[in-house]
Amino acid sequence: MDKKNISNQKEIYYLFSSITHLQLYIPLVIEFSKINYKNIFIVRKSFKFNHCPINNKQNYEILLKYCNEYNVKIVYKKDIILEKIMGIVFMVDGDIIGAHFKLKNNDSYNLYLNKKNTLRISLVENINFKLLYKFYINDVDYCIFSNINCFKQFENISNKFKENNEKNLFLGNTKFDGLMRKKNIYKKYKLDKKKNYCLILYPKLLLVQKDLINIRNLDKIYSYIKKLGFEIIVKIRPKDNHIPTKHKEIFYLPDKHKGVLNICSNYYPNESLELMKISDLCIMFSSSGNEEALFTKIPCIDLSIDKKPRNNYLLNEKTCIRLYDWKNFTYEQFKNEFDKLAKKSEIEIFSKLKKKFIFDHKSSSKNYIKFLIENNYIKL
Repeated sequence: MDKKNISNQKEIYYLFSSITHLQLYIPLVIEFSKINYKNIFIVRKSFKFNHCPINNKQNYEILLKYCNEYNVKIVYKKDIILEKIMGIVFMVDGDIIGAHFKLKNNDSYNLYLNKKNTLRISLVENINFKLLYKFYINDVDYCIFSNINCFKQFENISNKFKENNEKNLFLGNTKFDGLMRKKNIYKKYKLDKKKNYCLILYPKLLLVQKDLINIRNLDKIYSYIKKLGFEIIVKIRPKDNHIPTKHKEIFYLPDKHKGVLNICSNYYPNESLELMKISDLCIMFSSSGNEEALFTKIPCIDLSIDKKPRNNYLLNEKTCIRLYDWKNFTYEQFKNEFDKLAKKSEIEIFSKLKKKFIFDHKSSSKNYIKFLIENNYIKL
């Protein structure tokens, strides 16, 4: 792929439309800074207010904090001519914003870039790519996935776009970079390392509010987990910290479903990963978080809500099980399923599967840079 003059540029650009992009971009910023490249965030509004890095005041303050800490320059569209940018441009899901229910592909900043003078690299934030990939793959030079298994599980995508296989790179995911040691994670969250923790990735509160997940069913799961001897940590999505109901009142996480620690953010570093690293069990609800669970070598139970396939290739009777009839389970039935799982101390089981299905390198950011150097896109 011939891209004239790109290797002579010493700036790395990032299309920034969601505060959640920090967990993907900051590890890259750190590594590019080490080789004397300047990092520039091109910041824009998002249709999703909870993720918007501009209109949402809290998110904007967080963005400023990280940019100051890591010496990142912020620019806005009015301050830059996108067509004249020259060099490497990172983005997430082709910079398509308002994923899947307000698809606005024509608003993508990516479409303003000069294809001859930029190397456009798209990262994958989550499995939303299966809905968006077909809209952006022809407008990027490369799309980077955690692993080939992640891509191949969606046959409707992988079969249709075989001709673009050279664009698909399987170099890892930067959100997994730079996790702290366990002792530092315990200290950060003020947790007792002598206790056994279960991390609950709480279901979407909208599903709870609509009674698609009955509170009583969740009550049972909480009681079962406590009976197994776990202290509970709860991770909820930032947009679910509180939500308006159809009657316009605010719906909060019920007090009885709070744990010894309640976390509600998606910034850098990835808090779910940190908490998985020091927990002994993870409970999720129709989530793709089983990739994160295997990476941090923690057994997980996925309590299915919608029965949609999510990372089915990671299901394993020893490391990750998915239960469909869990709402009717007695404690004995739940315990029986739990007992089948490997304990976190059985590290060889997790390590083998992690190497086979995800990756076992320590820095995806360094992998990206290595690829760029080997293909003469950057110079040291």
